[in-house]
Parts: sequence; C-alpha cells; structure tokens
Amino acid sequence: PPPHQTTNHPPPQPTATNPYTTTPPFIPINDIRGVETLGYTKPEKVLRCKLAACYRLIDLFGWTHGIFNHISGRVSQAEEQFLVNPFGMLYSEVTASTLVKVNVQGEVVDS
Repeated sequence: PPPHQTTNHPPPQPTATNPYTTTPPFIPINDIRGVETLGYTKPEKVLRCKLAACYRLIDLFGWTHGIFNHISGRVSQAEEQFLVNPFGMLYSEVTASTLVKVNVQGEVVDS
C-alpha cells in the first residue's frame, strides 16, 4: 500500500526541523489558584493566562531562537503597567503567576 495508508508506523519523533512533534509542556499555564487570585482583577487574570499561552505558542513554533523576542501585555487602559516574562525564564516555563508587572520606566510593580 502507499506510505500514507500504512497504519503500523510509530508516531513521528521530534526533530530540529519539525517542531510540531515535540512533547507538550507539563507546566500548567493557568496556575493562579486560591489566595493568589485575590491580588488580581478578573481582566488581569484573563490577560495573564492569555499572555502565558502566547509565550508557550511562540516556544512551540520554535520562534524563540533569536535574541530580539518580546511579548508583553498592557494590564489596563487606565494604568501604564505591563506584564512581561521574568528575565532568564524560558518561554516554555512561563505561567500566569510568573509574569512580572512593570511600569513604563521598567520598574517592577508586582512580581
């Protein structure tokens, strides 16, 4: 039978040229639970989860190999505060609770 019809082949293994076959991350994206949730507004919790998911997708597609990558999210229109990943943390390790809130000057407001 043609190769695309065979059924006894093992699943594709991860390769440097095919990032879509990598194993999924085991670190949860939404790890804001319990008492931690009291410190965040509902919109900020949603933003944290979406931003952490974005970091994971960037890593999954292999777009982290350059040094000029940057992803951030503005916390609200009223305040000039942004969420960014902590320095030195891999994109595959970013979770909702590890994101750092900074102001326009880059000073940490909440970590």
